[in-house]
Amino acid sequence: MELLGFEAYITVDGVKVPHYEVKIDERTKAASCWIPSEAGKTFAVNWRPLKPRHFVTCGWVYLDGVSVGAEYARMGRSSFVSQCDVVTSPSTTRPFLFAPVKLTDDDAYLKSENTKDLGSIVLRICAVKMKEVRKARVWTPILVEKVHERTKKATVHQVQFGEERRGAEIYVRESSHIATLATFTFKYRSLERLRADSIAPPDPALQRKRKRTAGDSGVGEHDAEKAELQAQVRVLKAKLAKRSEVNRVKTESCSCRVPATIIDLT
Repeated sequence: MELLGFEAYITVDGVKVPHYEVKIDERTKAASCWIPSEAGKTFAVNWRPLKPRHFVTCGWVYLDGVSVGAEYARMGRSSFVSQCDVVTSPSTTRPFLFAPVKLTDDDAYLKSENTKDLGSIVLRICAVKMKEVRKARVWTPILVEKVHERTKKATVHQVQFGEERRGAEIYVRESSHIATLATFTFKYRSLERLRADSIAPPDPALQRKRKRTAGDSGVGEHDAEKAELQAQVRVLKAKLAKRSEVNRVKTESCSCRVPATIIDLT
């Protein structure tokens, strides 16, 4: 998606996924679309300024309504910024992961505000002023744990964090917010759900199978409809012919029953 000089998209296991029903509203500085999700797959949020900026921009990411941190695009740069994990300590991270929804019938979760943004990945790009550099602190956001079975909003997936990964020491920079420049919302659902709702196109393999089945029967979809109509016409003609035959027989029978008239010529 592109909005007000920024581009953003989602990758799953490193591959860019299709974005369906893209909606752009420059007045509200908002863009949205649907993307397919698959349980067990890691994903990343990617964005960039389409042209170099004379100020630093920051992309805050929210998963199911929960803030999970931000990445910065340096001043004068237009390369892509990618955020695929959450920092859990100065040397560890946990990747973003699609997971099956954990359902419960516990009514304590029925009115939970944590589920109102379930099924959404939000990227909020802001202009910021940079501050000091420091080591990353130990911080793991609390994502949605369980969802009441009556409020799952037709989604079978939610976001969780994958296994912890250890790497080089991580440093972060503080910043102060100046202005929000653009907001991108990616609404995720399973591909089956998107196809059932006519958001994603039908399965090509299933369509090919249907065409082969129609071809094996000797007629296509149009030909099958034509053959059915022709059969109905033949049935109607047969009924009309039978009715005509019955009427002819009745007429002949009636003429035989008319008594003969005798004329006396003497």
